[in-house]
Amino acid sequence: MLRAYDAWDTSPLVLPRPTRLYSLASLAPIGVGTPMVESLTGYIVRLAEAHCVSAGLLYWKEIRSLAGKGNIFTFRVTNGNGYSTHTINGLGAPAADFVRVLERLTGRHNLHTLTLLTWAQVLPRAALLRRARAWCESCVHAWHQAHQPLYEPLLGTLQAVTVCPYHQRPLRHVCPHCTHPLGPLDWRSRAAYCSRCAHTLVPPAVGPVHTLPRPELLWATWVASACGELLAAAPQLGCPPGRDRLAHTIGRCIEHTSAGNASAFARLLQVGAAMSAGGNEAKRCHGSRSCCAWPMVWGPHCWTSSWAPQPQWRLGAW
Repeated sequence: MLRAYDAWDTSPLVLPRPTRLYSLASLAPIGVGTPMVESLTGYIVRLAEAHCVSAGLLYWKEIRSLAGKGNIFTFRVTNGNGYSTHTINGLGAPAADFVRVLERLTGRHNLHTLTLLTWAQVLPRAALLRRARAWCESCVHAWHQAHQPLYEPLLGTLQAVTVCPYHQRPLRHVCPHCTHPLGPLDWRSRAAYCSRCAHTLVPPAVGPVHTLPRPELLWATWVASACGELLAAAPQLGCPPGRDRLAHTIGRCIEHTSAGNASAFARLLQVGAAMSAGGNEAKRCHGSRSCCAWPMVWGPHCWTSSWAPQPQWRLGAW
């Protein structure tokens, strides 16, 4: 008596293209599409840990030649000399070079969202990123307690962000053990560890902290939340926003909040009148530090064609 067996699928297997570095689900960038998206320097650190090598060795053996860079570990946080490793998370050529190389090595195609490249046309390069690491001890402690991966959020690299939007806790800027500031990417960088003394940055417990006065804390928390919304919106944008859109948005806000009075709007934002005049004036002031806060504070919604200032956005209400 013949017995029937299940037929075998003999069609050729389609295998993914092999990559030089790991591209597993466990090494996917953390938090893409959320305010707590991982930074590119932090992703490099986790990638090095997954390969059981230091961040410096991974860069020197795999990234350096493809990126066309030299020794990037010459940066000194104290005086700002050497290669500015914080620009790897930014919106210029260093970020673009590292994204290109890491996407080639890992086979991933969304690593630009770990930087500010999406906003290259509307954010200034000056005074945008802090030169040293900053982290929320409450976040790190909670991740450790929940056995979640420890990583470096991109939100903490922005100078405008001074507190954690979730815990309303001021960010820490120095190692609690050696009291030294830490570079964004050092040879011995490890997630949640000091790259100088090698002690853990995870506190054994999180106690009360001396916080800011309430008005300052509310403002800092709001700014951090708005910046987080901006980072979360990056993967959803079909094309990067341009300066023309920024100038148009500024003009609409001036019209709505101050009846077209650019000087009154400038006083509201505590900036020069020329910076809030919209049009060509806004484009020329693109590089100013104060202009940096506008697209961050207004959030990602101002880049949609249907966006309009809300009724509560009026003089005296901010």
